[in-house]
Amino acid sequence: MQNDKWFAAAPYVEVLSSPPDPGSYMSSTGIKGLTLAFILAPNGGGCTPEWDGSDAVATDTTAANYINSVRASGGDAVVSFGGAAGTKLGQTCASAADTANAEQQVINKYSLKAIEWDAEGTDETDAATVSKELGALQILQQNNPSLNISITLPSTPSGLDSNGLNVVQTAVNIGFTPNSWNIMPFDFGTIGTQMGTAAMNASDSLHTQLKGKYSWLSDTQVYHMTGLSLMNGRDDSGEFTYLSDFNNIRNYESSKGMARMTYWDGQRDYQCSPIDPGYTSSTCSGVAQNQWDFTKSIAKFLNSPQGNSSLKAMANGDYVSAGNYGNNPLIANRTTVGTWETFKIYSNADGTVSFLSMINNKFVTADLNQSTKLIAEADVMNTWEKFKQIDNGDGTVSFQSVANNDYVSTDLNFSGVLYANRISIAGWEKFVISSAP
Repeated sequence: MQNDKWFAAAPYVEVLSSPPDPGSYMSSTGIKGLTLAFILAPNGGGCTPEWDGSDAVATDTTAANYINSVRASGGDAVVSFGGAAGTKLGQTCASAADTANAEQQVINKYSLKAIEWDAEGTDETDAATVSKELGALQILQQNNPSLNISITLPSTPSGLDSNGLNVVQTAVNIGFTPNSWNIMPFDFGTIGTQMGTAAMNASDSLHTQLKGKYSWLSDTQVYHMTGLSLMNGRDDSGEFTYLSDFNNIRNYESSKGMARMTYWDGQRDYQCSPIDPGYTSSTCSGVAQNQWDFTKSIAKFLNSPQGNSSLKAMANGDYVSAGNYGNNPLIANRTTVGTWETFKIYSNADGTVSFLSMINNKFVTADLNQSTKLIAEADVMNTWEKFKQIDNGDGTVSFQSVANNDYVSTDLNFSGVLYANRISIAGWEKFVISSAP
């Protein structure tokens, strides 16, 4: 996954059904992209694009205004074609070229950089529809070389079923490769299943299936073209995917370098009252959570970590630790590396880096409210969690806090606690990054 691809973590919202305000949603969660659902053919038939089959793209203002708000808030939008309901363009358009023409109208209208084909129902099972949709995406890829195109398919616990495999094979046969193949690992009909583990198992199966279709690609390359589209909380089959599952899946996807992590949908990212109402709600998750917890979880997938790393302070030769399970400020006082001394280092799109502590799954903050101490306490990556990494040319690096433009120091006057409090680089401001177990 490339760290500058905001669409790698873009939760779905139903743009015509009271979606969350982009400004507050994005600033509160750290998300940079939203997937807007769904573009369909008109309910009465035809080959012109409409939101939900009822709001013509040509005359639309609702989605256009929403996309403008998303961009004004520092993000962007993926538009999804298809979905589980309604009539799809590939069903009603006469040819792949006609389907591509209809979809190009959407790309032009909203100046899109990323689209998705969510292939469900007849969209996935009818050979003629599949042929037209894939042919259209191939045309769009040729005519819009920088456009990111993802395809999302239903999943079984063992990955794609025969219909999904046929979609992949058809794409291979015509020489079309999307940026990512995504599966939806939910609605298995297996109540009581541990859905986090099930999702990762399905993903491993998808990898094996795609490797069989793209035999010329390496395992790593195949992982780079896969993704997961989840459902938060209670799904339509009565299975439960909890926040802890999202966190585990995110770490799994990051470790594999996968392309996309999203979920259905942002409008359900609330706790119900009662917590589990006994049915699947369209406005709340059915599990215990705080507002927007699931979105905050996948926002951490936006940036690709370098891997598990440790930091050795040149001030005293000790490793940096997030002691007391991350509750204490970072301190360089350890001679060996364990979980408290392990971080994922994220390379951000703006050229900065951020640190995720493996002991508590929180980002390291230069806390200006606590004398600029570095503390692993943030759920969301914002300004205080970003640092400029400087190569000192001697095998060491230094970090300049974006919060106050000061350099991070191992302050031996305070037992080696890390502060962002120095205006220049000397010995106390130098570190060595090493791989951690």
